[in-house]
Amino acid sequence: MTDIMEYFQIILKPEETMQRIVKKPDMKAADQAFLIYGGIIGLIFGVVVALFASIVSAIASVAGEGVVALIAGLGFLAIIIFPIVFAIVSLVGSKISYWIFYKVTALLGGKGTYDQNFWLGSQLIWPILFAQIIVWILGFVPLIGFLISIIWAFYTIYLFVVLLSVANKVSKLRALAAWILTVVLLIVVVIILAMVLASVIFAGVAYN
Repeated sequence: MTDIMEYFQIILKPEETMQRIVKKPDMKAADQAFLIYGGIIGLIFGVVVALFASIVSAIASVAGEGVVALIAGLGFLAIIIFPIVFAIVSLVGSKISYWIFYKVTALLGGKGTYDQNFWLGSQLIWPILFAQIIVWILGFVPLIGFLISIIWAFYTIYLFVVLLSVANKVSKLRALAAWILTVVLLIVVVIILAMVLASVIFAGVAYN
């Protein structure tokens, strides 16, 4: 029980724990954490796609064995490809996101390093994931579950504010401002990329 509580100290006592571990960032371990996290999420999605493909192939059996084999093969391929793709996206996406967090906080007076930001972020992955699973299960409890989910959503924001505050040596108010600015910036970038992709697709359809 003591080991479990120690593992969750970063979310139970975030500021104290982050202050203790921020001084020795381990970038190799951080990279591995994001890669493994992405790989596991990708494997879950791959299994879901494979199960869906098996159902579809069973329904499509009337179309012939060739169609069934193709659908089943695509499902099996998802189990192999998804973990690799998700692992890469998780690592690259996290590096870009924390670099932006770091730069925005630096503009607001931050004195930390990128390595410290990324390292603390990697240490939050698994405790937050496990806590999120518990919150998700409790979410099925009427009324109380919804309230717990709302509280947890705000608390996760608080955890990232503490992360930016500790890693960049700024007040929590400035860290919150940096978090808001970065999230808004990332949303804008995603919207722009989506619009560009949509325009390219529509242009291609119109051309054909």
